[in-house]
Amino acid sequence: MTVFENIRNAIASKMGIRFRITFLLKSNKNVIKATEEILDLMELGDRRDIPVSELSYGEQREIEIALTLGLNPKLIMLDEPTAGLNKMETARVIDLIRRVTEDKTLIIVEHDMNVVFN
Repeated sequence: MTVFENIRNAIASKMGIRFRITFLLKSNKNVIKATEEILDLMELGDRRDIPVSELSYGEQREIEIALTLGLNPKLIMLDEPTAGLNKMETARVIDLIRRVTEDKTLIIVEHDMNVVFN
């Protein structure tokens, strides 16, 4: 599935929408609007139509965070979110975590102390 489809499915799940033959998920304006908001927040608009399997490892980690946000949690728990990322990807994920966890509780397990202090 594409980046958009993955996030849309997380949002549909949060809204309690179950897949059934009589319901067209792609025409639900509430789901589409919420998906677009997550894409904007995560700065993923330019990758919305790319299959997640074609993204880099770092980008796939960002999608994992986007899926979490699609569920609109009050508490976000991340276990080594920068493991396996290069310095540029790590910096992007640190910035992303800072932006998307505002007004939320964050619990993070991380061995890279630069990430923790940032």
